[in-house]
Amino acid sequence: MHRTIPTHDRANRLGRMPHPSAGLSTLEFLGCAVAIVVGAWIGASYLGKDTNQLAYDVLSQSQLLDKVPDSLRPTPPPGTATTREQALTNYREELGSLRQQISTLQTGTNPANEEMASPQPPAEGSTARVPTLERTLAYWQQLNELVLSEAELQRNAERALNETNAAKVFALKARICRFTAKTVAGIPPCAVCEDALRFGKQLELWYADGGELNERAVQIWETPTGPQAREKMIDDWKLTDQHHRNEARLVKERAAAARGSIERIFGSEFPPFAQPAETQ
Repeated sequence: MHRTIPTHDRANRLGRMPHPSAGLSTLEFLGCAVAIVVGAWIGASYLGKDTNQLAYDVLSQSQLLDKVPDSLRPTPPPGTATTREQALTNYREELGSLRQQISTLQTGTNPANEEMASPQPPAEGSTARVPTLERTLAYWQQLNELVLSEAELQRNAERALNETNAAKVFALKARICRFTAKTVAGIPPCAVCEDALRFGKQLELWYADGGELNERAVQIWETPTGPQAREKMIDDWKLTDQHHRNEARLVKERAAAARGSIERIFGSEFPPFAQPAETQ
């Protein structure tokens, strides 16, 4: 019923104990990419499979696809590419559904007027690969907007919490966390510096953990049990919840470190993380 994620595992995922790693040179990277593509082509030819689709799948799953030069990159198989319009449509539909659920739980209270900012994919046809100030700043600002909007959605959901709808509220809170994690992961990484992307991954994992935490709360409220047993499960859950909240401070520390590193790389000031526009 109750599963506490080991503290050291969660800390490692959030970057508390980073390990130094050496980066690949351009020649080494191209060698790896070529080896993967050639291996996929030989295997596909032997098995009678579509070589282009298999090469695309292998590179995509190994997270090397975006780094392969355009002239060498396999074309995406039909139906696998998500267009800018599709991504925004899916985003708005899910966001609208979340707001509707919050409004329903609040029994007639209007949902917040603030809208969660839609992640903006890079312009059609963009082939930028080298990190740029413009795209890294846009990525950073989108992370900021998502964090602030997620907090607003969570506050609206919590206002509806009572003894009769606790399971529904926690289910909604879990859904908000998963939605935010998925949206962070969906922000285009093209031409964004590695320090910003690394922090974005840490943020994504923190929201994913929040989704799991709230799902466990749903299980507590939906499991038939006596008052004393439920109280014990709730107390245990609160300890894990407090640990997750403490990790939020770690996330902010990592944000400050990432911001400082990015500013040194580009020699330009970036906005503080998760601060409303009027107070920046």
